[in-house]
Amino acid sequence: MDLLIIGTTTESKGTQLERFCQRLFEEFGLLNSTCNVVKKGGSEYDVTAEKVLDTESSLTIPVMAECKAYTTPCNMNHWLKFLGKLHQLQNTNPKAEGYFVALSGVNGNVWGNIQYMNDETVHVICKDNLIEYIKKEYKLSDPNSVRSHIGFYTNRFVDTCDIILCNNQAYWLVRFNATDYSILSADNAPISEIEFKEISMALSSKKFINYIDLISEREKLERFYFIKGLIFCIAFNNYAPDENTLRTFLSKFNVDITVEEIKTVLLTTEYVSHKFPIRINFPACKVELLSYILLFPLFGETLTSKLYQDTIDEELLEEILVLQGKIILDVDKRKECLQILKFSASALSNVIKPDGFIVNSLRNAHLFQINRRSWVNQQAIEKFYKLLIDGMEKDFSNQYYQKFALMLGVKSYNFHRKFTVNDNSDNCISIESSPRIQFCQVDNLPGKPTISIVSMVDTGQGI
Repeated sequence: MDLLIIGTTTESKGTQLERFCQRLFEEFGLLNSTCNVVKKGGSEYDVTAEKVLDTESSLTIPVMAECKAYTTPCNMNHWLKFLGKLHQLQNTNPKAEGYFVALSGVNGNVWGNIQYMNDETVHVICKDNLIEYIKKEYKLSDPNSVRSHIGFYTNRFVDTCDIILCNNQAYWLVRFNATDYSILSADNAPISEIEFKEISMALSSKKFINYIDLISEREKLERFYFIKGLIFCIAFNNYAPDENTLRTFLSKFNVDITVEEIKTVLLTTEYVSHKFPIRINFPACKVELLSYILLFPLFGETLTSKLYQDTIDEELLEEILVLQGKIILDVDKRKECLQILKFSASALSNVIKPDGFIVNSLRNAHLFQINRRSWVNQQAIEKFYKLLIDGMEKDFSNQYYQKFALMLGVKSYNFHRKFTVNDNSDNCISIESSPRIQFCQVDNLPGKPTISIVSMVDTGQGI
């Protein structure tokens, strides 16, 4: 990781490093931290401060700093100049201390001299130290977190994450390759257009060529994913036997997507034919197909299509159970699970990838006595059911899916939760909830929207 201090001039870069050093001295607990001080006799110091030795007597010693924002390591000339200034300050107080702050570090000769001196009044702060101080001062996260946030906006591969210091603010510089880059704020959010204009004026055009607007990139990515989901909707419903039929479908579907866009994205879409008619190409493994489909928006028209519903069958369920460590389900439970998978794409998404708890539990079942192995399988089943129910509740609470749930025959659902707080005394709080959710169509509103109504399980009275 690198640290870049940027400015329109070399002087402005140095000024920013001096100001940060001033803040750093304050963080160290030094007093009266000041930049660009000229002492009697003409000695100039980038930053000065006072270090308290004895709080009772208010005894302090002077502290100075020499700041170098060079892009190359400092040499002996820079080092000796710093030592000369420190010695002048020590003429007034032998205990005076000095900090040599070098953005790009020091060369071997300087480092050897530092080791030889072994002087406790001399301190050196180089790039790695500065990065740690800046991360702490501006509350920056680690590069892995930055990479994770970038993934929300773009699917580009992140090459490097560096820190920029500009106008006394810290930013993340993200490079995707030798020419493409973007900039995030200290809290990992894309910067505004105004901020970019201010920063770009200080960037070297030789090193920074193509700025990637992450907000725009996110919009393009969402559109790309939307088209992928639409393609699977078309394929499962056979909406595009030919180009003219596809054009008619798009006009009725009321989406701002062209046939040309569909044809372009189609070429990068797996498991579908790349020419008309657009059909599903089923692989040998259904889990493989559905894992890919669920990467993109799943339209309600896809969920309710006969081909999709037929795809969610015993064969798929068996693949999932094997994937989860060979869970053993009886006939009734298999039927229940299969029905949930047909109703809820989120439930399917939750179980179509291995769950660590389930897989590890069943893998280690042989370590238990024979009469305890069925208990291990039961624990795995309960976790498996939790994943299914969590996904189903997520979908059914989404108003978009409620009308499609009605189309699949779901009229209502209910769940039971109990929350208990015990503080190891006689006081105990216990709250139970088991509402029944009904899906109803409102006839006196345009389009007959589907809404959910919470009912009391016992009385059946709507709330």
